[in-house]
This record gives sequence, structure tokens and C-alpha cells, in this order.
Amino acid sequence: MTVLRLEPVGGTAIDGALSVVDAATLARRAGGAYMEVAVADAPRLVRRLAFAGIAATPCDADLIAPDGLIPALGVDLAPLSETMGLDLVWIRRLGLGEATMEILRPRFGGLLGPSDAARMRCRSVLHGTDVMLAWRRLAWATRSALRHARTSLRPVVFDREAMRRSDLDGRAFASEGAISRWLFA
Repeated sequence: MTVLRLEPVGGTAIDGALSVVDAATLARRAGGAYMEVAVADAPRLVRRLAFAGIAATPCDADLIAPDGLIPALGVDLAPLSETMGLDLVWIRRLGLGEATMEILRPRFGGLLGPSDAARMRCRSVLHGTDVMLAWRRLAWATRSALRHARTSLRPVVFDREAMRRSDLDGRAFASEGAISRWLFA
């Protein structure tokens, strides 16, 4: 795995660049933004990030949570204040079959077919102009920071196994820019 330090130079649209990797770990902390990717994907990703206006340089940063902070699970990708200790998001690009199955899922228990907006979204995914990403967010912060982020983060109090789960429940489209807003807020 390679850790890249990300610095916006002329842009912040990282979502579209993520379409060239199968999986990545994004980290946000007071020292900056980082991404951990497979070694084989790094050159292709650095090139795509350069076209998006983001400088990506390899570094030796540790993506380990600092001691003394409270872990919390992310509900959404809303950007938080800089007082966070470490904010991690794991992403995985969904394949065409998986993405179209989720987008065109029948509504209201199978009574209604997919909406017109869902059909248009599916067309953009099939034409390659948009990508569907699965994500999972885990953050470590102080009590006061978690109080302010009450709607976005849920502290892990009793279920410590929730931090070890590997399921990526969240969904985002590259065209929406949610990951860019979270990472470079």
C-alpha cells in the first residue's frame, strides 16, 4: 500500500479521479488530507488527480488514531471542524452490475418501478460519465467535537465490534462531489 499526501492546487474534485481505483482509504486530520491505495493503482491515480488540480505526493504518514480520543461511526459525509483527531473513509468503486441493480431497485416493495431520475442516473453510470462509490466512515475525536457533530457521527459506546466491520453501507456518486466536500472542507 502507498500513502499519498493530497494538496489542492487548482481544484478539489477528487470524486471523479477515484474512478480509476477499485478501493482506497481516505484520511483527514489537522495535518492535511491523505489517501492510501494499492501500489499498482498509485501512478494512474496520481495522474488523474493532477488533471483534477490536486497534487499527490508519496509520504510516510501513519493513518493510526491518536490515543485518548473517542471513536465514532459516520452517518453521512458532512465535513466537520478541524478539531477532529482522525477522520477515515474507506471507499470501493461499485461495478456496473452492482451499481445498476441498486439504482434500478423497485420502489415501495416492488409496487413501483424505478423513477425517471433513477433511469437517467443509471444511463450516466452505464455510459461511464458517473461512478457509484460505496463508503464507510470512522472518526476519532474529543467529546466536545463529537457533541458538535451529533448529526454526522455516532460515538461507539457499547459495540466495539462495529469499528472492525468491513461492510461499506454508504453510497455516493462521483458527480455529487460529497467526498471532495468532506476531504477538503
